[in-house]
Amino acid sequence: MKVNLGCGPHKLDDWINIDINPEYKPDYCINLGVQSLPFKNDSVDELWCSHTLEHIPKKNHEAFILEIQRVLKKGSLVTFSYPEFLKCVSNWTINFQGKKDFWEATIFGRQTTKWEAHVCAMHTADFIPFVKNLGLKYITHMEESKGEPYNTIISFLKSRNIESREDVLAREIFEVGE
Repeated sequence: MKVNLGCGPHKLDDWINIDINPEYKPDYCINLGVQSLPFKNDSVDELWCSHTLEHIPKKNHEAFILEIQRVLKKGSLVTFSYPEFLKCVSNWTINFQGKKDFWEATIFGRQTTKWEAHVCAMHTADFIPFVKNLGLKYITHMEESKGEPYNTIISFLKSRNIESREDVLAREIFEVGE
């Protein structure tokens, strides 16, 4: 099973497409980072999350990554893409290519619907250790495409199952009592 998280209007054939906006007619309408994914543990072969993270409040990123970790099969890949905040701000500041409006829209989102605002800054140097700390193995990152060096694409692998906080606490309580 392959899952496209935050598909927007870009649904992928032969993938399960998830978005918060019902107007896009996704397979599931889910508020990512708040609601659980409707899949069993270790059931997803691949996750694609293109230009979605910047629409999820930073306070919900941990829950979102842990939910990804929960549903991914061991050895499966999750790939994210997002605008690299510092590159976009720099391009806006210098009015790179005379496209100040474009850079502003890239920083804050197009905002054509209530869900299209960018609500957090994405920075790869911070994101890699954050995700690794939550149990996914960093694979690679690069510019999303030659014409878009301000966008990053980054992949992680589920190399092991992690314990929930509840599992760790329960194990520690029972080990202390033994």
